[in-house]
Amino acid sequence: MSKESVLAAFASFLTISGVLGDFSMTAPANVQVELNGTLELPCHSSIDTKDSMIMWFIDEPLTGRQRILHWEDEMIHKDAVPNYKDRISLDMTETGAPRLLLAPARLIDNRIFICQVVASRIGSKEAITSVLVYERPVLEVIFINQSMDADGSMKTVGSCFARDGFPEVQLIWLMNRTILKPTKDVELEKQQVQKDQSGLLTVHLDLRLKLYPSLHLAHFACFMRSHIPMGNQTVMSNEYRLNLNYPPTEVQLFVVNSPKGMLLEGERVEMQCQADANPTPSYHFYYNNVELTGGVSGNTLILPDVRRNQSGNYSCQAKSKSGPELGVFTSTTIHVTWLEEARLEPAGPLTVNKGENVTVQCFSNSSHTPKYQWDKGGKKIGRDSRLVLRDMKLSDSGQYTCTSSHNAGHKLVSSISLNITVHAAPQSIQNESEVKKGENTKVKLICNITGYPRPSIKWEGASDPVNQWDVNKKQLISTVEVLMPAVPTHIKCSASNQLGVSTIKYVLNPIKDISGPGATRALSDIRGVVIAAVIVSLLVVALLGYVLFYTYRTKKLCFSHKASFKPTSSSQPPGETNGLNEGETTRLRSA
Repeated sequence: MSKESVLAAFASFLTISGVLGDFSMTAPANVQVELNGTLELPCHSSIDTKDSMIMWFIDEPLTGRQRILHWEDEMIHKDAVPNYKDRISLDMTETGAPRLLLAPARLIDNRIFICQVVASRIGSKEAITSVLVYERPVLEVIFINQSMDADGSMKTVGSCFARDGFPEVQLIWLMNRTILKPTKDVELEKQQVQKDQSGLLTVHLDLRLKLYPSLHLAHFACFMRSHIPMGNQTVMSNEYRLNLNYPPTEVQLFVVNSPKGMLLEGERVEMQCQADANPTPSYHFYYNNVELTGGVSGNTLILPDVRRNQSGNYSCQAKSKSGPELGVFTSTTIHVTWLEEARLEPAGPLTVNKGENVTVQCFSNSSHTPKYQWDKGGKKIGRDSRLVLRDMKLSDSGQYTCTSSHNAGHKLVSSISLNITVHAAPQSIQNESEVKKGENTKVKLICNITGYPRPSIKWEGASDPVNQWDVNKKQLISTVEVLMPAVPTHIKCSASNQLGVSTIKYVLNPIKDISGPGATRALSDIRGVVIAAVIVSLLVVALLGYVLFYTYRTKKLCFSHKASFKPTSSSQPPGETNGLNEGETTRLRSA
C-alpha cells in the first residue's frame, strides 16, 4: 500500500479522541523533526499501561503495516525491523503517556507511524501520526560579474541554488526588491531539482535577461521560500548588479551652487556634467563653442572667481569609445548678477545756506535695473535715484544715505552717504523783552539764538554769560544774571556769525519799594490827599442834596397857594381885594 493511500485511509484519524468501551486515546497528527534530531511520538491513553498492550507500527509503501516495537507485561519488545531496531526506544516515565523515541532521525522516517492500544475484555484503539524529517538547504547565487554589452541580447546573468535540503523549496528572483515574472525581456525556466544518494535535494533556477542600459543600476537577488518551520521560512541572498557596457545616450549639465544659473559676481562656480554610460566617458567643456582647458577636472568645471563677462552659454560633451564619434552634447546658460558700489553727484559733503534748494543724484551700475531708497536718521525720505530738498532749514542738516539694490536671483545692496550742512544767520524768537521786578532783585536774562556756524554772543550792560550750544538743533542759549537797577535800564544781547547779526533788547523797569521812610512820607501825603478828596466829595454831595430839597419844597408850596386863593363869588365889590395889595401877593408867592 502506498503512503498516499495510507494517509487517505487515516485522514479521519489525525487526532483520535473518543471512547471504546471504557478508555480513550490521543496522538499528534503531525510531527516535524530536523534531520539527525530525536523524533518523539507520544501516545496517550486513559487506562493503566499495566492492563494493556501498546504497539507501534510503521506504514511501508510496499509491504503495508509493520510493527517495530510493543509494550506488554511491563516489558519493551523490539521487533527486528531494519533501520529501526537500533534507533528506537520507549519512554514510560509519564503515566498513561508512553513516548516512542527515534534517534537519529533520517529521511526514511518521512512516513506514517501508528500507535495501537489493546485492552483485555475492552477492545483496542489506534492513532496515526505523520512524520516529516527536514533539512535546511544552503542558498547560493552565482552572478555573472564580467562586463557585457547592453545590446538587447538575451543572456543568462545568474543562477540560484538551494543545496542539500529537504523537502523542496521555492526559488524566486527579485529585481529592486520586486518579484520578477516571465516577460519578453525576462526568461525564468521551471526550477530544477536534483536528489543525492542520501535523499537531500538541490534546487536550481536560472535568470535570463535582455540586456539594456537601464539595467545597469538595477539590484538583483534570489529569494528562497519554504512552507515548513525550518527556522526562517524565507531567506534572501545578497544583492548583485550587472556590469554592462553602453555608450552615453543622454548627458546633463548643471551648476552645483545655483540650480537656476543665477550667480553672484566673485562667487566660486562649479558645473558638473553627468552622463549615463559605462565605462565612464570622457568629458569636454565649451564656452560659447570654444573648448575650455583650464578649470576642468573629470566631469567638473570650476570658475573660481566668476566675472560678469563670463555670463553666457556653456556646453558639455560626453564621449565613449563604444559610442558615436561626436558623443552627446548638452548646454546651459549662466547669468552673473552684479551691482557696482553706489556713487553720488555731487559727492559731498555739502554746505548750503538756509532757504536754498539741493539736488543729489545717486548712481549704481548693475546687471539689472536697481531700486533706490533715501534715508535720513532712520527715516525713509525718497524712493528715486534723485533726491531734491527745497527751502533748506537748519533741521535739514545731517547725514543722507542712498541705498541701491536688486533681487534678480540674489539680494544685492550698496549704500553711500553724504553730509549736508545748512548755514544760517543768527535768529531769535523775539527782538525785545521787558522785565519788571523790584529794585536790587536778581534778574535772569536768556538769549535764545539759532544759527550756523555757531554764533558768537556779546552782551551790552551785562557780563559773565553762561553759554550752552546744541550742535544738533544749532541752538545757542546764553544766560546772564543782573540786579534790577533803580531806574529803567536797557541791556542788549547780540549774536553774530559771517552771515548776519541778531539782537535782543531787554528793558528793565524797576518797581518802587513801598517799605522805606521816604515811602512812608509819600504814603502820608497820599493819605492826606485822599482824605481831602473824600471831604470835598461829601460837601458836594451835601450841597447837591440841599439844592434838590429846596427845589422840591418850593414847588410844593406853589401848588398849595394856587389851591387856597381861588376867586370868590360876585358879592365882593369890584375893585376890592382880600386885604392884600398886589405887591403882597407877589411876595407871598415868592415866599
